[in-house]
Amino acid sequence: MAKEVAVIMSSYNGEMFIEEQIRSIFNQDNVEVKLFIRDDGSTDSTIEIIKNLQTSFPIELLIGETNLKPAFSFLEALKHCPFEAEYYSYADQDDIWFPQKLNSAYEKLNQFPRDKPNLYCSTYDVVDKNLDLIFTRDLSIYKEMTLQSTLLGICPSGCTMVFNDVLKSEIVKSDPSYIRMHDFWTLLTAQALDGNIYIDNRPSMSYRQHETNTVGFSDRTRIKDLKRLLDSAGRNNERLRQAQCVYDDYHKKMSYENNQSLQKLIGYKSNLKDRFSLLADKNYKTAISKTNLLFKASILLGIF
Repeated sequence: MAKEVAVIMSSYNGEMFIEEQIRSIFNQDNVEVKLFIRDDGSTDSTIEIIKNLQTSFPIELLIGETNLKPAFSFLEALKHCPFEAEYYSYADQDDIWFPQKLNSAYEKLNQFPRDKPNLYCSTYDVVDKNLDLIFTRDLSIYKEMTLQSTLLGICPSGCTMVFNDVLKSEIVKSDPSYIRMHDFWTLLTAQALDGNIYIDNRPSMSYRQHETNTVGFSDRTRIKDLKRLLDSAGRNNERLRQAQCVYDDYHKKMSYENNQSLQKLIGYKSNLKDRFSLLADKNYKTAISKTNLLFKASILLGIF
């Protein structure tokens, strides 16, 4: 039986790198790949490039009527994917995948029971626009990734995620009014439903940094990362909105423990007991001290 993976991409003005990325997606070892792309309103030659590649590769293209931005464009693409596959994967438009990326994910995911939501994530080599190595991201620093740590802001990149049909089905049935990014929502769905998650600390791709990245990553931006965390605490309480959406979509399917944990968080402003209970809750922590300090401060100030 062939190993099949349906790859989901959201494109937007990606003419500089998208052809190179698509060719790397179809250069996978031991895996049959099909690619579904939702274009989010490109005004450059992205669509023309994709259409030219359709003559060589199994690519389906949906030209979106509305610019949804990456988070919701990816979810919309997943919901409209015409391919049925055992596993699904997200892909950005400007990276380069290593040939073993999908096969490695496939082998790891096959270790889990197939009736549960299963998710694979990996690390990557961060490279410049010319593919010269900057550094390799180390996911081991985050230790265990839990529902609570994800709500606090810890999440692997969506471009490394591969997941089974069970998790895909749950995601496409969801209807969140807000998501930080599609990767956060995918990980939170798996965690909320007690799925199996495999974190691979071996790089599976080159994660390209350039002037037009929607989301960038650099080991030289620690001050910017802290500023982003502080800004998010006061910007419409985006993390609390995310927690509320997880509860709204999945509370009927979640375990009692996950229900109680989420209720404590989303109700902390109106319940003084919950507020102090959160400060002492050992589940609401990460391996990153600055994230933990921000969480405690934002809870005390009522701005999480």
